Amino acid sequence: MVRRTALLLAASVVALLTAQTTATSTQGSAGDMQQRSDAADQRRVETAFTETTLPRAWPDLVGKTGADAAAAVREARPDCKVLIVSVDAIITMDYNEQRVRIFVNDAGVVARTPRVG
Repeated sequence: MVRRTALLLAASVVALLTAQTTATSTQGSAGDMQQRSDAADQRRVETAFTETTLPRAWPDLVGKTGADAAAAVREARPDCKVLIVSVDAIITMDYNEQRVRIFVNDAGVVARTPRVG
């Protein structure tokens, strides 16, 4: 519920900044400078929102079992697909905002920091 409220708040802020950008776009070169400034402000709001509300890495999970780490990541990021992968596995290098890979050694213990991507 808190996450949904935070998302709605962020969407409202983005909509407000977008409306301000549209209003200033008709003011000529001074308006162009303001528009660029507003767009930069919008990016900062979106970045700050993402960074403060959703974890992107879990360094404290290194050394825990893969199953325990997967449960912790699923609790923190239910929107992500969690994959337990061997450190020796061949994987794609594509970046996926909806995926967290947990690399485990032969004993099933987390060997690298799990990260979104």
